[in-house]
Amino acid sequence: MNLNQLRFVSAVAASGSFTAAAEQCFVTQPTLSNGIAQLENELGARLFVRTTRQVALTSFGAHVLPYLLEVLNAQAALMQQTSAFLSADKRVLRIGTSPLINGSVLGAMLETFRQKHPEIE
Repeated sequence: MNLNQLRFVSAVAASGSFTAAAEQCFVTQPTLSNGIAQLENELGARLFVRTTRQVALTSFGAHVLPYLLEVLNAQAALMQQTSAFLSADKRVLRIGTSPLINGSVLGAMLETFRQKHPEIE
């Protein structure tokens, strides 16, 4: 099982067409069909009922589709979070001080630093 196979199933389920799903996934229709067939073989049941006019999820396909989408959403969230972490626009600098130091004095002391480093909060 791989993410492309899961994407293929999601695309076919959404479009109702192997041809449209192949175009959406930027692969040929035989590549998409073979990927889905391999996944069906691995899972042990058919995901789609195929006729010459229509493609529909089987009851098994309808049952596993939410889990399949969960995996794809988790992968997308992982990619978004790693990208956000690695390219954070703002970095945070935390400074601990004594409550005896006046906050306005500390602010004045840090103003030069803020001007030189606007990317640091």
